[in-house]
Order: sequence, then C-alpha cells, then structure tokens
Amino acid sequence: MGFPHHPNPRETTVLSQHFGDPEARTLDGWKKRGGYKALEKALGMQPADIVNVVKESGLRGRGGAAICAATPTSRNRARSRTAS
Repeated sequence: MGFPHHPNPRETTVLSQHFGDPEARTLDGWKKRGGYKALEKALGMQPADIVNVVKESGLRGRGGAAICAATPTSRNRARSRTAS
C-alpha cells in the first residue's frame, strides 16, 4: 500500500518507494533519485523502438482485458501509415 503504511512483503515498491520523503517532492530531489532518466532515454529513441520496449516489458493496460499496453499503439501507428 505504501506511505504512510508499510508495504506488503510481497509488494514491489517502484513508484511509491520515495513516498514520504520530503526531498523527493522537488524536481532536483526527484532527479537525484533517478527521476526522468527513462524520459531522457525515450526522447532519444525512434517511436517504433519505444513501442518495442513496451512490448518486451510485458506491461499490461488498465482496461481489464490484460492487453499488452503497446498493442493499441502498434495498431494506431499502422493505421496512420496506411492513411497517409
């Protein structure tokens, strides 16, 4: 559950690992903790490469159908190429 509660032992804290840390609320404090590194990397990549990274990660969408988060993006990119 995260701050202010202790996480469950089976829980992997990713986004919530810095909850409750006042310094993590500032931009400089967040950057010290590695914030925005993925954004910087993504900005230097081609869109198709970003879609592939998401596919490889196995990230699932939040719609309840357990669809890979990159699937709608792939479909939309394919449609935009055929429409041009």
